[in-house]
Amino acid sequence: MDKIPILVALIGVIGGLIGGGMTTVANYVFKLEEKRHERLLKDRSDVYVKWLEVRTLSRQADELNARGDKVKAKVVDDEYERRGREVMGKIANYGGTRVVNSIADWYRADIKMPICDEDKADHKALFAEIKVHQAMRGDLISDEDQVSDENMAILLLQCYLPATIKN
Repeated sequence: MDKIPILVALIGVIGGLIGGGMTTVANYVFKLEEKRHERLLKDRSDVYVKWLEVRTLSRQADELNARGDKVKAKVVDDEYERRGREVMGKIANYGGTRVVNSIADWYRADIKMPICDEDKADHKALFAEIKVHQAMRGDLISDEDQVSDENMAILLLQCYLPATIKN
């Protein structure tokens, strides 16, 4: 009978150690996920602000053209193109689904875009590039927040996917 209280105490101590360890691990995992989410929100916020800055460049180029200052307009337009491609890539990878889809819809409504590599018979390279970005997005963002390959092509390449690889 003397062994039973010791055994009960030992089981209690072991249970406490296991429970405490599990709580510590759960808190660690939760903190990592919380930090990852905070970083993603910061990256999104930063890229959204950059997109607004790029849109301002586009309007500035339009105003310079309207005033007849073609040289300055060309410089601003070139900067708009360079920075715009960079921002679109970041939005494609980090942006929320609603933002990506909204920008893709905006491109469809406002900009005449070609078919991506329309003259190529083999679209494997194009599809592979989009899949790389989709994989990066999948690593960063939950499965519920994914976007279509077609919208990725519009943001990344400013072109429509050929019918052979649309999803």
